[in-house]
Amino acid sequence: MADSVSRKKLVARIFISLAHAIWMVAFTWLWLNFGPTSSDEQLLIRASTLSKRLLLDIDDDRPKRNELMFVNVAGDVALIPRTDGNGKNIVTDREALANFLSFLKNNPDHYKYILCDIIFDQKDETEEIGPARDSMLREALTDLPRYIGSAETDDNGNVIKGIFPGKTAVVEYRAKKGSGFLKFKLYQGKNKSLPLIMYEDIDKGKMEHHGLAYTVNGKPSFNKMIMDFKIRQKHILDTTFYGGCYTLQSLAELLEVVEFEPGVFDFMKKNKPIVIIGDFTRADVHRTVVGEMGGTLILLNAYLTLTHGDAIISPWLVLLLFGAFFILSYLTFYSLPFTASNAWRKFSHTKIGKFVTGYVSIAAFLIILTIISYSFFNVHINILIIAVYVKLLERGISWWDKRKERKHSVKEEMIQEGPRTYEFNSEDTSMYKPGQRTNSLIRQVSKIGKIGTDKDQDDEVDYQPGKSEQTSKKKTKSSEVAEMNEPKNSQNQNEE
Repeated sequence: MADSVSRKKLVARIFISLAHAIWMVAFTWLWLNFGPTSSDEQLLIRASTLSKRLLLDIDDDRPKRNELMFVNVAGDVALIPRTDGNGKNIVTDREALANFLSFLKNNPDHYKYILCDIIFDQKDETEEIGPARDSMLREALTDLPRYIGSAETDDNGNVIKGIFPGKTAVVEYRAKKGSGFLKFKLYQGKNKSLPLIMYEDIDKGKMEHHGLAYTVNGKPSFNKMIMDFKIRQKHILDTTFYGGCYTLQSLAELLEVVEFEPGVFDFMKKNKPIVIIGDFTRADVHRTVVGEMGGTLILLNAYLTLTHGDAIISPWLVLLLFGAFFILSYLTFYSLPFTASNAWRKFSHTKIGKFVTGYVSIAAFLIILTIISYSFFNVHINILIIAVYVKLLERGISWWDKRKERKHSVKEEMIQEGPRTYEFNSEDTSMYKPGQRTNSLIRQVSKIGKIGTDKDQDDEVDYQPGKSEQTSKKKTKSSEVAEMNEPKNSQNQNEE
């Protein structure tokens, strides 16, 4: 096949495939930033994530154990009256939280940063003790250095300020509570997300919004990403300070340590960990591709995505996608650039072969692409929408080729069948009422036919035995006279 394609045509094919590959790279970027992810793709994302994190045991991009400290408030709760007066609301024990934050406020060299994933949107109006507990927490949060809390937004996208002081930022995953979590937005509308503000505070990075495009530290980046969960729920199940992956302590246990064994916190002074406070095991738990996970852990993983540069679009990733989409474009438009074997051609015309070449091959190609992309760049590609797009493109090309084929066959039939009715001039000729021009053509054809017949007869006479040359000459003269008289007779008929 390659031998039959001219150099000029081959260059045109390559140029078209390159242009289409550029479009597919742009389309992939747009879909990753703004498009949804189908639940059908979660199986593939889960498989690739678990293969990398569990089978291949690639977990070296996780923070060290002494860099993080997890505080679980799931078991430290209190009851406060509902605003409508019907029953009670379950909230975090604000007195216990105030005591722990006061300890950190008095020892600012014991931590690097505080993430408190608790939304305070209702005052404690419990008689006698309610206002006192709120007052303690308000005092602890006032001027607390290197602190950030969670906040929600109203219907207009504005951040709702909590009832206590301190920096807050929006978190998107709460809008998808109870459903499978997959993607996280760093910019949520016009607001910066909590992980993004953490990144700017701790790592002094900067993410900017330029219309549809985003940059991190001046480099092109994603805004909406399929999360790569570097830290999972299993990493925080250990409840001891010096065993397992990370430290997960309940708020009550920490208060006992603060009161009776404050020396235990010397490791905090030495390592200055990021203190992460939230509900890891009870209410704020979400389904993800790697199992159930606390919402606070999702925020942390989004922050780690920024610190590891996973949000930045690597030029090598663009090159990988461009090369893969160029191959896919060429095969979609022009099939294989070389002659396939007879066995493969026979197989491709069978039902199984058509299914393999039409569906399985595209799916396998895209699966390999997303596995490579995730393994080297921690970026999952939405392959379902790409596969659907390629199949629609194939159908469109097939329809266009068949349409051209039909037009070509119709033209050939017209050439073989002769003139159509519209090819006759109504003034001069007609298929049903021959005019003067038509009669003239008929006479000329008849004349040629008769001459040919007479000549054949003359030739035959010359070779007949017993016939003289004079007899043949007489016949020739008589035929010439008949020819001269014929146009006159026909003219007289027309006049009549």
